[in-house]
Amino acid sequence: MAKEKLPNDQVEFVLQDGTINFLKLFAGQARASKDAIHKSYGLEWSGNIAPDSPIVRAVTNVAKHYDKANWDRHIWAPFGALLRLEEKCAATGRDISKYPYAHGMYVIGINKVVSRKMAGLDENANLSDPLLREKYDRYVDSVPPKVSRFADPNNPFDVQAIEGENRKRVLANLTPYREADYYKVMLPVKPEEIWGGCIAKVCARAYWLETKKQVCFGLEQVLLVRQGPRLQGMDKSPDEVFGAFAPAASLAPPPPAPPAWNL
Repeated sequence: MAKEKLPNDQVEFVLQDGTINFLKLFAGQARASKDAIHKSYGLEWSGNIAPDSPIVRAVTNVAKHYDKANWDRHIWAPFGALLRLEEKCAATGRDISKYPYAHGMYVIGINKVVSRKMAGLDENANLSDPLLREKYDRYVDSVPPKVSRFADPNNPFDVQAIEGENRKRVLANLTPYREADYYKVMLPVKPEEIWGGCIAKVCARAYWLETKKQVCFGLEQVLLVRQGPRLQGMDKSPDEVFGAFAPAASLAPPPPAPPAWNL
């Protein structure tokens, strides 16, 4: 008999500012599982975690609920959900030299799994059927995680976006944003505005994965805090390096002016 789910306030948490990498956050980017049963969005967050932080409480709540006798082994190293880079590399065989930005930090993988059931299909639906595959893939593309940032009142493009949103709010009989509050408005982030190496807060939830008898993390929202230096990107997995994340050509800085020689 399945156990009753824990309430949201016991499993949800926000990870504070940390480096994000291995980003699969936008429509068309969801990665298929090895067995092709489902697709998922996701990222890897690295940063500091205090013993009394919300993620520790969430993991503890889930572990105690589903494995009361062994709950403490599900939190910290060597078997828990919260591992520092050095501990994770030792457990998985990852090459620690590839992650200099995360040395001494906790490294947390967080995913948004999109099941067949979520897409309105039978749990055992055969996705090799072209019609079912099309329906599933179309649904996956429609439910990426929310990725936002706070507006910059000094950026005319952000102001223009807020003014456009205000027009929609007026038509919907909603109160428009006051100009003094523009800095509080959250705007959607475009794929070219975020990359591995950016700093972000991550809203997620802890859950119990029955098939593996362990605590995992589900991705809810990402708040881009600031852009950072582009990391050497590992797009397919943390162990498959393909090179640096390249910016869009339109974002490339202009070439430096030639020196003015005094001849």
